[in-house]
Amino acid sequence: MCIRDRAQLFNYFNEKYGKVVECAIVRDKESRRSKGFGFVTFETEDSITKEIADFYKHEIDGKWIECKRALIKEAGIAPQVNPAAQVSKHSLPFAPAFG
Repeated sequence: MCIRDRAQLFNYFNEKYGKVVECAIVRDKESRRSKGFGFVTFETEDSITKEIADFYKHEIDGKWIECKRALIKEAGIAPQVNPAAQVSKHSLPFAPAFG
C-alpha cells in the first residue's frame, strides 16, 4: 500500500516530529491520481529541524520519502525559502516514490 490519503501522511509526521497543522497530497486535476509529492505544515520550527535531521530514515509502507523545506519559485528568480514558513507555519514538502 502506498501513501494515498492525508490521514496516513498526517499520522506519520505528527507522531514522530510534532504537531502537524495541515498536510496535502498533490493530485492530477483530471485523473485525481497522486503526482508523487505533497506538503506537510508543522506548527513549530523545531519539528522541521528534527525531521530534516532524520533525512534518510523516512519510510512509509516500504517507500523512502525525500523531505525538503518548502521553497517559493518565481519566474526568472532563484528559489527562496518560503517566508511564511519562517514566520508562523513551517511547510515541508515531500517527494515519496509512490504513484
